[in-house]
Amino acid sequence: MKTGTFIAMIFLILVGIAHIFRAIMQVDVTAGGYYVPMWMSWAAVVLTFALSAAIWNEHRNKKGD
Repeated sequence: MKTGTFIAMIFLILVGIAHIFRAIMQVDVTAGGYYVPMWMSWAAVVLTFALSAAIWNEHRNKKGD
């Protein structure tokens, strides 16, 4: 796996973990005066883990070629 791809995968996993902690700890987030609802963190968890899994899956498929 290329270094940049590996770093992107790790970054996505860390962002997903941060969103899990935000949701569990019930941390309120306001961006530009707009309250960010908690469901957005759960959506971000699904999205970031899905993207990191897609990167890993692509790596595994290319490894066998």
